[in-house]
Amino acid sequence: MRSTPVPDPPQLDDGEIRLRRRRISDVPAIASGVNDPESLRWLDAPPPNADDAEASLRRVEEAFGRGTAAPLVIADVGTDAPLGLLSVQFRSDTVATLAYTVFPAARGRGAATRAVALAREWAFSGLALAELRLEIDGDNEASLRVAERAGFALLPEVLTPRGERVYAVRGPAR
Repeated sequence: MRSTPVPDPPQLDDGEIRLRRRRISDVPAIASGVNDPESLRWLDAPPPNADDAEASLRRVEEAFGRGTAAPLVIADVGTDAPLGLLSVQFRSDTVATLAYTVFPAARGRGAATRAVALAREWAFSGLALAELRLEIDGDNEASLRVAERAGFALLPEVLTPRGERVYAVRGPAR
């Protein structure tokens, strides 16, 4: 956890996707997008549902305020429609882990790799992190490819308590 609240992200887009704060209007698309078997297989928390939209958004705002996480939407630049989710989860003021999912209709188009690259840039330039990690189950081939494409390196000596592989990228020395 950070010692201070998470600042609002600047405009984070690469011309095709953007990372932005969640909105109450996103909750139905999120609830629908993460309820497929592939997403549910890898999610740690139960997905939000449209019935608890306000509570879901309140939890997002609390995470920013407490400095525990920056839950964001991966959105299409042209339509602003949600394509997936990405969360920067703070372990400390200098280390964070990324968690993400891409909704079924948006898979296979590089959205996860693009989102991780945007989050990486913000993590080092805007949040002054020293290390950004991905914790990936060895069976999650899609996320293993994202880690490789986004420039993360396997830390062979490190496993999570659940046995997940840990990939990391370190920021510039400060």
